Amino acid sequence: MYYKIMYLGIDIGGTSIKAGVVQNGRIIEKKTAPTPKGNEKQLFKVLFSLVDDFVSRHKIEGIGIGIAGMVIHGRKLLYAVNLGLENIDIADVLERKYKIPVRIGNDLACYALAEARESGIQNLVYIAIGTGVNVGVINNGKLFGGANGISLEYGHTYITPEHDVEYFISGPALARTNHDIKQLLFYLNIVLLNIINTYRPEVIFIGGGVAQEIAPYIGQINTELKKKNYGHKNAPPVTVKLSRLSTDGAIVGSASLLA
Repeated sequence: MYYKIMYLGIDIGGTSIKAGVVQNGRIIEKKTAPTPKGNEKQLFKVLFSLVDDFVSRHKIEGIGIGIAGMVIHGRKLLYAVNLGLENIDIADVLERKYKIPVRIGNDLACYALAEARESGIQNLVYIAIGTGVNVGVINNGKLFGGANGISLEYGHTYITPEHDVEYFISGPALARTNHDIKQLLFYLNIVLLNIINTYRPEVIFIGGGVAQEIAPYIGQINTELKKKNYGHKNAPPVTVKLSRLSTDGAIVGSASLLA
């Protein structure tokens, strides 16, 4: 790990970009700036401003970036719908300018890395339920990704032939059903069983804006999963917990992309 090394972790969100100097898994200094949308040049202008300030005052050994979008090879953003951006070689641009290693990842992958570091759990899934839904997966201590390191897009997997996961268990799903939490929990249990059967984690952490709506029902969710034998007879138990990571979790996690 990076006990004496300082990395710069950057979380590019829909409304703000948060950047922090991370040492030994802790943020020692942080700054934020508004996120420009649909404008690649403005995005790099903001990133350069933040990075310039930190590298002028700290010995930064590398830059990790988490972003809500599909990422390939830990270097290129294929697309970020909410940001109106696509096909940007973020790592190449920053490496040429600052001459230090740069890695980028999906923001949920970064949260999963932060959760793994905080909990010490080697097999976990972090699921964020908010405006959309996505997961980050840690498998045997390593971040799990698809071919070419492409980040997961679990929220767009389908529960019915017509509708994907986000249609049933997101914030907009609650709004559409007049806050029918029972319906959300019904479909959430299906999703959790699918996750268990797919990844066999020890723990599933739930975060995101809808997490507090789910909080009173965590015990009920765990009881239902136990009744279902965690997806298969004699399968090992899986615990569902609320994530305690702060909104700065992606900063720590993005720095962990370099570890």
